[in-house]
Amino acid sequence: YSKHDINNNKNNNNNNNSTQQQQQQNNNLIHYNDYNYQRDEFFFMDDSDGRKNQRYLEHFEEMGLIDRDDIQEGQQYDTYTGYPYTPIQLDSRARHQSPTGTPLTTNRGFEVYEVTQSNVLGQFALSEQYTPSHFTGDVANKALERLTKQSDPFFLTVSFHNPHPPMTPANK
Repeated sequence: YSKHDINNNKNNNNNNNSTQQQQQQNNNLIHYNDYNYQRDEFFFMDDSDGRKNQRYLEHFEEMGLIDRDDIQEGQQYDTYTGYPYTPIQLDSRARHQSPTGTPLTTNRGFEVYEVTQSNVLGQFALSEQYTPSHFTGDVANKALERLTKQSDPFFLTVSFHNPHPPMTPANK
């Protein structure tokens, strides 16, 4: 063996030990970022396009508790959840006096700057228990209940979407 071979062999052994230690540490960590209401279980899903909230809403719609198509006169669909909200005067569709359910797109006569989520302003039509903030808090509470039953230390990060466009809070 040359000195180079011995050093490489030592480095490989160190790297293998380091990799094994890292894998051992990762095995001790449990990472969840989502919750399945139907199965009542946590899981991990790599998505960052707002689908999590939509999955929660779809579950409650399948249970018959909410209805996406229950849109009242003058309401529009928000661009984040796809559920109705009542626009205020600053909202793009309210400023244009758009008919109920008008899609917020440029081919509907809106300018490019008007079709962003920051132009969706009003009151969410569903109750507060179906808002992104409620789901985040509810899932965090479920995680705390599960984590406090174990003897191991834990770290829980909870990130709320709001306040963030679209600005469509619930009535309460």
